Amino acid sequence: MLAAILAGGRSSRMGRDKASLCLGNQTLLEFMESKIRQSGLDRIIICRNDPGCLRDLIPGLGPIGAIYTLRQHYAGSGVLIVPVDMPLLTSHTLCELWRAGTGKQSAVHARQSYLPLYLQLDEPTCETLDRIVKEDHSNKSLGFFLSAIGAQQLVLEDADREFANVNTPKDWEDIQKLLPA
Repeated sequence: MLAAILAGGRSSRMGRDKASLCLGNQTLLEFMESKIRQSGLDRIIICRNDPGCLRDLIPGLGPIGAIYTLRQHYAGSGVLIVPVDMPLLTSHTLCELWRAGTGKQSAVHARQSYLPLYLQLDEPTCETLDRIVKEDHSNKSLGFFLSAIGAQQLVLEDADREFANVNTPKDWEDIQKLLPA
């Protein structure tokens, strides 16, 4: 079972690398890795421009660039794609997305957010992704891609708070207050 953590963003509003923010004695990246392992996924790929990580083949495309790179290495696989900056996500929610996606053999994300998402890197999905990435004038947003492949939305009741992400120092301050000590 494969998971990928998207940790290669510019972090421009934060002013520093979000993946290296500290939560107790762990970085946010280590914290999210631990959360994914708690959900039962044992193979984790880090999408990030660092040694030992999966680097975007086409930099500057955001999540689509990371997914395109995953496609080049793991075509035919199902992958749970998790952003590094959502520390309130629960392992239960990650399991629900994984179960829904593998059960439907389809792309599935929560109604509340495009990420995290389960993505089946099958041939039709990869062809759509290739077209979007390679066409000069195409919309390269994650939402456009998910719409193009017919991704399904999973209704997760009482989970809205989990999808809060860390974009600014104020977000980080607020989210830390909600995390267990």
